[in-house]
Amino acid sequence: MRSTLATLALICSMVSASPALAQQNHLYAGLGVEVWPTPEAQGHGYGMLTYQRLDMWRGAQLELTFNTDTLFLGVRGVQLGERLSLGGFAKGEVIFSGLLVDYYERGIMAPERGFAANYVQAGVQLDVESAPVFMQLELGGSQWSFARREATAQDLVLPATMAVFEPRLRVTFWSIRDDVSISEPHRHYWRVVGFGAGAELGVDVREGWEPWGQREALGEDDPARLRNASGRVPLLARFWMRHGIQAHDRFRYQGALYASLGQDEDDLTRSRAGGMSPYSVSMAGMPWASLLPDNFFIVQLSAHLRVVRAHEVGVLVDAMQLAEADALRVNEETSNSGLSAAMVGAGLFTDWRWGDGWQVHTRAGYTLPNPYMREAPHLSVWASLGKRIF
Repeated sequence: MRSTLATLALICSMVSASPALAQQNHLYAGLGVEVWPTPEAQGHGYGMLTYQRLDMWRGAQLELTFNTDTLFLGVRGVQLGERLSLGGFAKGEVIFSGLLVDYYERGIMAPERGFAANYVQAGVQLDVESAPVFMQLELGGSQWSFARREATAQDLVLPATMAVFEPRLRVTFWSIRDDVSISEPHRHYWRVVGFGAGAELGVDVREGWEPWGQREALGEDDPARLRNASGRVPLLARFWMRHGIQAHDRFRYQGALYASLGQDEDDLTRSRAGGMSPYSVSMAGMPWASLLPDNFFIVQLSAHLRVVRAHEVGVLVDAMQLAEADALRVNEETSNSGLSAAMVGAGLFTDWRWGDGWQVHTRAGYTLPNPYMREAPHLSVWASLGKRIF
């Protein structure tokens, strides 16, 4: 962390000496926290520093991000032709990867099932741009390792150290009006006017993977044994859609859909849902990344009222459908594999913009009572502060 901050400080001093260079460089900072006071008082936070260099060789853009436990370096947009560009990235995360340190069963933390996870990842990306349609082929790979924490149960079988080949194909349709909330990383929630949609197909080819989980759950007679025991080559499909209508100068409606389909996934690859942070699929009121479903979809609606200048307040609703097995976090063969479990959350938010690049977000959410949570109520509160430094 110290070396990363020192590097960014050096970059800052170089850029500040040249106004022309500053126009091609940006530095963003942000920090935030989400807490869920009931039914168990817990929370998580983050700190972020992002440097971007624009208009480099052949139009390339560079990004260097330090975010809490993650370091990311990426280059994109190296022009190979009129519609073809190349990019690449390297990334590493320690201890908190996938928030596998937290294990929730029906909304209640089970610390004995949590463990530390680390990975390094790299890849190349080929982009085909023919607006409004964009395609990306990514060929990447990662190396995973895992470790017990103090609370980890001794009968928990950890995932094996493994290497993974991770090809991805993404297609995006983009007709959304430009807004700084989409391009600036310290602004976590988009202000959407227009329509956009995207799909991703992928497969993880793993070398060294073995079934893992609670030791007794790996026995031949236990129906829960397959939840993390069939993921040697998981297939995954993800779909998203966003739509926004500016009905009045002061009022905007937004809707979003996120859907996930998986086969032979385990808790390493499953989508993270819960909480209201930008780092998992929002489910107001639930703990951060407390749901790890195979197959689900969620509809998110929000109404935005501009109260003064660029400041907005509003209400939101998250409505999720998933399998009962995923809601209960057991093997799908023990319960209906259809999307028969429903969860609904509602909340209030503020979206404040000040001066030259200041951003404040606050959100408060509540999960409506449902039979898949052990206790009620489930409440969560999110707050973040960010600044575009230059």
